[in-house]
Amino acid sequence: MGRFWPILAYFGIFWPILPLFHISPFKPIFHARTKSFIEEIMKDLCNADKQWKAVSLRYFNPVGAHPSGLIGEDPHGIPNNLMPFIAQVAVGRREKLSVFGSDYKTRDGTGVRDYLHVVDLAQAHVDAVKFLDSENKQEVSQGFTAINLGSGTGSTVSEKTEN
Repeated sequence: MGRFWPILAYFGIFWPILPLFHISPFKPIFHARTKSFIEEIMKDLCNADKQWKAVSLRYFNPVGAHPSGLIGEDPHGIPNNLMPFIAQVAVGRREKLSVFGSDYKTRDGTGVRDYLHVVDLAQAHVDAVKFLDSENKQEVSQGFTAINLGSGTGSTVSEKTEN
C-alpha cells in the first residue's frame, strides 16, 4: 500500500486521497494513535482546569531551508523523503532519482504529498504561542485547539521532479 500520510492516518485515511483535507471521523491508525492519545490528554487537561490552554499543530512533509542557508535540509546518510533526494541530484551528490510506484490512483500514477516550508512551519509555531497568549478569551475559549497545517494542494512525485 505504500507510505501513508501521518495527518491523514490520524483520521484513518490512507493516501492517495483527494481532496487532501477531507473532513472525516476521527479514527486514528498506527503511529497516529499516539498523537491522538496525547491530544486527548491535552483536551482532558484543558477541560479539567480552565486555566490551561493548548494547541496541537498537525503537519507533515516539512521541507526547505532558511534563506540564510545556515539551517536547512541536508540529511546525513540516505534521505528518507523526496525533497532531499531531489536536492542531492541537483547538486550532483547523487547520479539520479529513482521514483517508486507509478500505479497509484492519482493524476499521474505517482504518490501525492502536501509540503510545508520549514520557515512557514516555524512561523506557525510562533503564531500558536501568540494565539495561546492572546488576551482575546473568546478566541481560545475552548482551551484546546488542533490546527492542520499545509496548503491543501498536493504535488505528485512526478510533478516535483519535473519542476
